[in-house]
Amino acid sequence: MLSGKILIDCNNFEIPEGFEFAPIVQSLAEKLASEVPKARVVKAFNTMAQEIFELAPSPLKDYQVSVFVCADDAEARKAVMQLAKDIGFASVDCGELRHARLVEGLGDFIRFMIGGQLQNPYATLSVNLLPPASEQRLGGRQPSNLSSMRRAHAV
Repeated sequence: MLSGKILIDCNNFEIPEGFEFAPIVQSLAEKLASEVPKARVVKAFNTMAQEIFELAPSPLKDYQVSVFVCADDAEARKAVMQLAKDIGFASVDCGELRHARLVEGLGDFIRFMIGGQLQNPYATLSVNLLPPASEQRLGGRQPSNLSSMRRAHAV
């Protein structure tokens, strides 16, 4: 029934008492993919409260509210990223489905900010790309070597 269909997982684990999380061995999205092997599972929309979905596209665009998207199926990932963009979000391509382990942690963080820090449910996360540093750098820092950071990330 779900064979070939895109299945968006927007779930998060329950927050344990005292935020005592066990190590993540498998994300909820990976678990879902193993349970529905012929579906095209995409992790997305788990880093915001449901109230965000009541907003019109304009504030989402104005504040560049990010949707973090992971999937092993590149075509499905791109389709969900386009869906997010169409409804006003800024899509962030997070790569393969195993990266959902990190994205689910972002969901835990925003739920902590909303509940644990008593922020309102309209608190969100946004990733913005800044222009490269000019000649003057904070504290006289030297330019970073981005290629070595990219190599380390690829491992």
